[in-house]
Order: sequence, then structure tokens, then C-alpha cells
Amino acid sequence: MTFLEQIGKRLKKQRNILGWTQSELINNLPPDVDLTDKQISRLELGKTGTTLENFKELAITLQKTPDYFMLGHDRNSTTVNEIVSEIVENLLLCDLNDLKTILMIVKSFVENKK
Repeated sequence: MTFLEQIGKRLKKQRNILGWTQSELINNLPPDVDLTDKQISRLELGKTGTTLENFKELAITLQKTPDYFMLGHDRNSTTVNEIVSEIVENLLLCDLNDLKTILMIVKSFVENKK
């Protein structure tokens, strides 16, 4: 599944959770957001993207953060799996020496818990 398809799946899921049709979603968007039923359909299918401004307004209207639609979770969430996922995302940006240092720090925390 492509990145756009994942975002689209989450958009559709949240729209359905709210009990809205595509037309109802459009009607709940601010007037300056110019999206049609066809564009919403293509977004939900992952066939197209939209502007950052439209994406932000979609997220607000659907009562989620943009992170939820892009990552599958809100960065503000505090469940263990979500925190671990965020840690892993950031670790992937580190070089090998940084990772070795981080591993030593994590091991020291674990040792202190024993």
C-alpha cells in the first residue's frame, strides 16, 4: 500500500467514524477549502494528494491531527506502542555512533530497574 493510499484509508475511516458522507465532509469544511466529492473520493483512494492547507483543514474538520493521517497515530498520544514508534522513527535518523551511545543509555535505565 502506498503512502497516499494509507492516508486515504485513514481519511475514509475517520469520516465513517463521524458518520459523514463525502458530501457531508465537504459541507463541514471551511468555505475557502475548494474540494469536490470527486476529489475527496480520489484522496480516500490514494489516487491524488492535496495542498497542505487543504490537508490541514481536512484534519481539523475530521477532528484528528495531520500526524494521525500521515503516521497512523497522533504524536501527542501516550500509549506505549505509539511512544515506541516515535522513538524508532527518531532513531532511524541517527548515525551509528549516536545509536551506540543511545543503546548504552537505554541499558543503564534497564539496569537501574532491576
